[in-house]
Amino acid sequence: MDARAVATNMIRVVYQDDHYLIARKPAGLPMRTQRRGVPAGLVEALIELGYGTEKGDLTPCFLLEKYVSGLVIVAKTPQAGYHMQRTIESGGLTRSYVAVVRGDARVALKKGSVEVVKQSDKRALIRYPHTGKGGRSLRELLIHQRIPILGDTQFDPRRKGRHGGRMYLHLERLQFDHPLENKPVNVSAPMPSGFNVVANDAETMREDVEAALAGRTSFLLDTRTDAYRLMGGRSDGVSGLILDRLGPVGILLLKEGKFQGGEDRARRAAGFFAKELGLQSVYMKWIPRDRSHGVDSALGDARSATPLWGQPAPEEVTIRENGMNLLVRPFDGFMTGVFLDHRDNRARIREISRGRRVLNAFSYTCAFSVAAALGGAEQVSSVDISKRNLEWGKANFAANNISLDGHYFFCSEIYDFFTRARRQERMFDVVILDPPTFSRSKKPPRTFRVQDDMASLIRESLTVLDKGGTLMVATNERLLDVSWIRQQISVASGGRAFKVVDVPDPPIDFEHDSDAAKTVFASFDG
Repeated sequence: MDARAVATNMIRVVYQDDHYLIARKPAGLPMRTQRRGVPAGLVEALIELGYGTEKGDLTPCFLLEKYVSGLVIVAKTPQAGYHMQRTIESGGLTRSYVAVVRGDARVALKKGSVEVVKQSDKRALIRYPHTGKGGRSLRELLIHQRIPILGDTQFDPRRKGRHGGRMYLHLERLQFDHPLENKPVNVSAPMPSGFNVVANDAETMREDVEAALAGRTSFLLDTRTDAYRLMGGRSDGVSGLILDRLGPVGILLLKEGKFQGGEDRARRAAGFFAKELGLQSVYMKWIPRDRSHGVDSALGDARSATPLWGQPAPEEVTIRENGMNLLVRPFDGFMTGVFLDHRDNRARIREISRGRRVLNAFSYTCAFSVAAALGGAEQVSSVDISKRNLEWGKANFAANNISLDGHYFFCSEIYDFFTRARRQERMFDVVILDPPTFSRSKKPPRTFRVQDDMASLIRESLTVLDKGGTLMVATNERLLDVSWIRQQISVASGGRAFKVVDVPDPPIDFEHDSDAAKTVFASFDG
């Protein structure tokens, strides 16, 4: 199915007039984006799908939390919004919820507040109509009655404080007298079929993967990008299961010891996304719990051309990221040629590179370098210890029809490169530092540990950063954060004046992922 059609199918507008529309929000999709310049919420999706007014006015009249599904009233004008708020405040809006709860809901039934539709050994399916403020009051009521909603990360003690995964609460019906047209409105959205299944004590993975897909709606509507993370493990409700989309191919990463259920369960998740998005194939790679054992076997499997799902893919596939072409290799080992968590950082480098000299240290396959060149950089220098990676980088330049004239590729250990650059008086306006957490070189013999050596790396890079230059520093080490990076920059600056100009959030598909890159952009005046 076309990705845009998938988004349209998830976000159904079930009622519309000159003043309001009522849409069915899927679980996993926030009401509005909280990120600068990223149209990632229900309201932005409705506008993208053509439901906005000429002025672009769309305002939700009440909120549903990200992982709650159901009906939402959206006002098309400020006047309509004002009148609906008065209707809600006066108790004129009746909402009917369905929920899957943990425990015996028949106790609540005796108090007359809840209709028990189904009761199993450990869970119950309930229905609850009310005219109160919304789902939060229901959640509070149920926790007081000791039947918390399954997946409620705020009120359920078993899930409290966690991120991601479906909350089994659905707003299925809205009834009100239209405040501007004097007519009754009665709209319904049947509960997801999975509620009945989960209420029978079944596993919740299907609902979690559907919520994860809904959370990627902004990508489904973006024709310029077809590479992003579909499932982020625990942050999307399924611990140990990570699935990346790389154009027509999916890459499924399973963390040994964290993912439960084996290959069949992984195949079901892979098949869901593959069918929804029309993927050609999905490749599975097991990540060993103990990196000192089993790596050779796992690496061999990661190089198998036989997919878990679908037809074998070519050795090299072209993906698109914000209109930029990048070449990836689905079964080239654990790494495929691109780090998706740097998507927004590459866009930022593209924005600031016009007319500037850019150094991409630890360049890998030169994705940052391509972004800088497309942004109009005067000169881009890519440094990597692997000649193979640099050849891959040159192929990425060719995939974007970028001439190599004025752009340079250095197969070198980075500290050696800094020494030569100073001797040759090479200076740069932008320096990109995204080092590995650990590396070892033979010539010269040197070991790099990000926790121990980041400050010295930054210090060396500043010797080739020109006045007014920009430094980007990033790490995906889960034990380190942006405060630590800022401290390392300060320690390494040696009194040179600098200003932190941005500390970007990770991309929306890496939200709450402790393994995603943490990044600081700093400008140096002196």
